[in-house]
Amino acid sequence: MRRSVRFFEQAIELEPGFALGWAGLADSCTLLAEYGMAHPDESMPKAKRAALRAVELDPSLGEAWTSLAIVYGLYEWEREEAEVCYRRWMRLNPGYSTVHNWFAVDHLAMLGRFDEADAEIRLARLLDPWSTIIVEGAASCSCCGASMTKRLEFPGRLWKSIRNSTNPGRRSGAP
Repeated sequence: MRRSVRFFEQAIELEPGFALGWAGLADSCTLLAEYGMAHPDESMPKAKRAALRAVELDPSLGEAWTSLAIVYGLYEWEREEAEVCYRRWMRLNPGYSTVHNWFAVDHLAMLGRFDEADAEIRLARLLDPWSTIIVEGAASCSCCGASMTKRLEFPGRLWKSIRNSTNPGRRSGAP
């Protein structure tokens, strides 16, 4: 992850007007904090500056709005502002699975809006059925909002669907 930060920094040094590079830098900084690889007070302000710069350079770039939504929602606890950013991005590019995943897991489920989270995570899975991070998000949302019986059954069903898949990217011999 730290390597991706360096690569995005190099890219925007070469091309300061590269909005997608700024959004990538924002996401990389956010994930450093989310995965415990950096303290949020260190990486999230940098993520916010990068996301704001990306939005400034290209307000139609959905990835920039998603990056900003994560900063507002997870770091600054500005939930209403985060939702505005998520929804703006969904209008700009409704086929981007990551926005539906993050909106479901990092926003709706955290607010206890489990039915909405379930609908968003299902859409994310339809858009990118091979994404293991989205499968993880689906399991997380299920465990948060479902009845106890469904909580116990759903992760097993997800795992079976992955094991029985014909994903061409799946490594031979992997469980």
